[in-house]
Amino acid sequence: MIAEAFSLGLSAASFDVDTFRAAGSTPELRRLTLIMVFFAGVSRALGSAAILALNRVPGRRQLPVYLSEGLVFVGTALVLAACAVVADRIFLNDRISDERLFWIVALAHAPFLFGILVLMPYFGEGIERMLRLWSTILIFYALHKGLAMPVHAALIVAFAGWFTHFLFAATLGRPLAGLVNAIRRFAAGRPI
Repeated sequence: MIAEAFSLGLSAASFDVDTFRAAGSTPELRRLTLIMVFFAGVSRALGSAAILALNRVPGRRQLPVYLSEGLVFVGTALVLAACAVVADRIFLNDRISDERLFWIVALAHAPFLFGILVLMPYFGEGIERMLRLWSTILIFYALHKGLAMPVHAALIVAFAGWFTHFLFAATLGRPLAGLVNAIRRFAAGRPI
């Protein structure tokens, strides 16, 4: 199942139209998408392993940190997907199925499977930005090609979804950030 999740993620990351057309269409694909997003979060956490070393997090506590980061990333991806659904409802009068849009945006987080590359000295921050841009372009591409949305509609949903997510993070996201930090402290056994 893990190999299938990685295969699904690599197909999505390589702009495979059929992968996005099938997104969320079966319970198996939904499960694989969640597993892929979880491992993308773990990969990002592994890319930030230097932070754990600098904070002297013991080895036995590192696995729970990686697993909790995977779960937090799933939550983050799902919040972004929900924001895209809200943007679609507001700006395009609910042109596409909420569930379909939700799974497409979640699947567009596939580039973060390469999050471990952020560990590279001198290039880590640039790679992180590249992965974010790649994911954003995938959302637009999936909406335009995978759902056959016109370019302007796909741009509106992609940008408005990102902006709604930004507003959410700047307002309601602050208390959630405290919860996420508490989860990180609990998993690591100390503030990180």
